[in-house]
Order: sequence, then structure tokens, then C-alpha cells
Amino acid sequence: MKILVLHNKYKIRGGEDSVFETEVELLKRRGNLVETVVFSNDSIVGLQGKLRALMGITNNTASLTMLEGQIAKFEPDVIHVHNFFPLLSPGVFTLAKKLNIPIVFTVHNYRLLCPSALLMRDGSPCEACLKKPFAWKAVMYKCYRDSYLETFALSYMNYSHNVQGTWRNSVSRYIVLSNFAKSKFLESSLNIPEQKLVVKSNFVEDRGYSHDRSNRFLFVGRLSEEKGIQTLLDAFIGSEYSLDIIGGGPQEKEVAALALGHGNIDYLGFQNSSFVLNAMKQCKALVFPSIWYEGMPMTILEAFSTGCPVIASNIGVMASLIEHDNTGLLFEAGDSEALRCQLNCVTEQMSFSARDEYVKRYTPEANYVQLMKIYNEAMNE
Repeated sequence: MKILVLHNKYKIRGGEDSVFETEVELLKRRGNLVETVVFSNDSIVGLQGKLRALMGITNNTASLTMLEGQIAKFEPDVIHVHNFFPLLSPGVFTLAKKLNIPIVFTVHNYRLLCPSALLMRDGSPCEACLKKPFAWKAVMYKCYRDSYLETFALSYMNYSHNVQGTWRNSVSRYIVLSNFAKSKFLESSLNIPEQKLVVKSNFVEDRGYSHDRSNRFLFVGRLSEEKGIQTLLDAFIGSEYSLDIIGGGPQEKEVAALALGHGNIDYLGFQNSSFVLNAMKQCKALVFPSIWYEGMPMTILEAFSTGCPVIASNIGVMASLIEHDNTGLLFEAGDSEALRCQLNCVTEQMSFSARDEYVKRYTPEANYVQLMKIYNEAMNE
């Protein structure tokens, strides 16, 4: 099969970039002819670059003209989009429709439903704009980058393409990462037909199972408000439990300072993947205290592959990824006392169950079968 895969990279590398790269590699490994077109936010430089990007987020004619030439050369059977924002624009879907090429879109976040892409405001889940054709409340609260102008531009992008029927008619199949995400899209004002929303989780390579574990807990991720960093710190400060923190982000200085003052908390900074995996294979459990809905946290899947149980907030996708008292434990989002209570409840059996869950659901082999089925459905339609 000839597959053209499109992606817009952010300036700070994230999970979407990893999924794009691993899926492309998986498709090539299985004998498909794959080409990629990658845009990068690193090209947005200075005020002029930002204004140019902002003006093109609804329909970027320069990017689409270049892409149309690539499509003419490659003649793909199917196009797969991982991220169109901001340099590719939703115009890619109407272009594919015009060229009569099936197009699949992996929805990694909630940007079509919420300009901030998080469905979160002021540290709590927010669905104020979910059923509104135009996200005027998001504009009022400056939900994207604390900017009226940028939030308005994003709200208009979603609204205009909804009015044009782009979301309903031009996308052949949406890949949503969980049943929770699917439910939010069905509740929204986009009116996407349910048969176009296909649930397919992400996958990770087998990281190797480890059963020999210490009594230390582990956090891996971005050090920012939505990740529940304050909940994490409050749970461990003054407790008998030990915590290693790996990652970087806006709250990095705060975390580093607190770690210096509390002997049971070690801040290890940003580390490479081999270091992280080694930490996962040794810790008692991964703590995932996020206070937003999340998309499909790769960290949890990697933990499962190593046999590492996960203690997570009982919110959004985490509630369906983790089976309480089996593959890990759940606690009320934002409740540090509830999190602390769960730290003593991790059992040896959870390690075996986490590994079993990975083998059943999150291997490359299982994912490839699902992905090809989605492509074929899009092509047949």
C-alpha cells in the first residue's frame, strides 16, 4: 500500500512526534511504500513568522500548494494526518476530498473541540465550548496562550470548517485513542458520523519485562500544571515514601527547589529514554496524577510493557487504561491525600497484570492489524 503520512512538529518534542515516527517505521517494516511530509514549528521565527502562521491556520495556501505537488508525484492510496496545526491547516482535508484520496486523521488531542486542546481551564476540566458552534467562551478567557487574538483565530478555524462541512464530510476516518475521546467527539457540535470515529490506541515497542522492584515511586513527564505536579508533591512531602521525578517544564525550578528540601524526593531532570526505561524497570509503581483528560499517555503504555503498575487519576482516558486493583490503582484527580493512601496498596500481582495488559493490547503487531483495517475501510468507502 502507498501511504503518505503528514505531520506538523511542535517546537518542544512530545508524544505526537513519537507516535508519528513509530507508526511510519512500523508501516515501512511491514513492506508498505511510505512517504512523509513534515512541517516544523521551528520555522516560525520572529513576529513576522508568527503572524504568517496565524493568518494561515484556517487554510494555508502555500503549504497546500506544495503538498499537492507531492501528492501528484507519489499518488498515494491513502493519506494519514497526525497533526495539521498550525502550518498545514485543515485545508489538507478538503484538498484530499478534491483529489478523491481517502484521508485518515489521528486525533491526538482535543483541539477540534477546544482551542487550548486540553478541555481544561484554571486547573480543572472544562467543557464550556464542547457543544458550541463557536468557542466564544474560550476567546473570552483567552484559553490559548492567554491571547484574545490567537484564541479567536483557532476558534474561527474550527467554526469555519464546521460550517463548510470539512469535519463531517472530508475526513474519511478519525482515529481516536480511547472510548472516552470518542464520547467527547460525539457529544460535540462537530456532528461527525459515529462510523467515522474509530478507536485505536497507540502502541510501544516491547521494553522488556522486569519483576525485581524497589520501594521507590516514579514520575515521568512534563512538569506543568495539567500534569498534576502539585498533587504529586503534596502527596510525597512529609511522607514515608520515596519519589524520583524525571522531566522538565514550566514548574521545573519549583520541583528542583522542593526536592532539595525534602530527602525523600529526588529530582533527576530530563533524561534519555534508556534512563527512563531503566527507572521504570526498578520502581515500585509509576505515578500519573494528571488533572486533564489526556489523549493516550505513552508513558503508561511503556510502564505496562516493563511490568510497572500505574497509580493514576481517575479521570478521562486513565480511568479506562488502568484497571483498579489489577494493573494499578486509581484515585480522585487533584486529591493528594487520596494519592498518598494508594501508595501502600501496590501489590506484586499488579506487575504481572500490567505486563499482560501490554501483550494483549499495546504491541506493534496488534496495532498494525487495526491500522491496516482502518486504511482499507477508508479506501473501500
